[in-house]
Amino acid sequence: MDKIEVCYGLSKTIAGKQNYENEKPLFSLKGFAEIGKEAEEFKRLKSIVDPLAEEFYKACKSDNSNIRVRIKDGKKYPSVNSILSMGESIPMEPTLLQCYADRGTEIEKIVFDFIETGKWREPSVSIGNLKWTDIKYKEFFEKYGKILNFKTMQKKIEVYNDKRLYSGEVDIICEVDGMTVLSDWKTGQWKWEQVVAYGHCITDDSIEGYAIFDLKKCKIEVLTLEEAILHWEDFLEKRGAFRERFGL
Repeated sequence: MDKIEVCYGLSKTIAGKQNYENEKPLFSLKGFAEIGKEAEEFKRLKSIVDPLAEEFYKACKSDNSNIRVRIKDGKKYPSVNSILSMGESIPMEPTLLQCYADRGTEIEKIVFDFIETGKWREPSVSIGNLKWTDIKYKEFFEKYGKILNFKTMQKKIEVYNDKRLYSGEVDIICEVDGMTVLSDWKTGQWKWEQVVAYGHCITDDSIEGYAIFDLKKCKIEVLTLEEAILHWEDFLEKRGAFRERFGL
């Protein structure tokens, strides 16, 4: 018996956020039906395609809400943090999440003020029920102050990688025990891939290694350039996955 080809397709617009253009991915499927039974086959294909398109739409809509993109010379540079998180949000109540962010930002300002003046000032922002004492920033400098050199310090540097097209902001470049390191202040979780990716935006040979100044654990973690190679490869894999998913 003769059969006829039946096709069904659905395209849903994913509204662009954080400098992303709208996207209209097309989901389609085709099959064959006996003449006179095309409507039944069309309905079957629709029942398969529609849920897949809706699931993808919801996933992309959720991801885009947490993505940051910088613009430079007309080009788009997604942030390192957005790449590492793939746009996924931290499962936490929004107000509490903001308190954690505000505490980290304020402590960073306090630390830089101390480096420049030699004096500690008290925090001046509200952080809800969180505690300032959970972050051992004063103890950190008591413990490591003698091996830290901020005389040639560079701070808050916005960086771009023009080859891989990503961006970020370096907290500080300074010396740890005589080694010039690119580092971040941390008051919570962190990944080596972040600072290593920042390092690959620096075009000169000034960086000798990487460091994390963990103010919560009151600890310095140091990574040599050789040790950083695997973390760079891990970041490149995530960069590729990000590009494949979001088109950037």
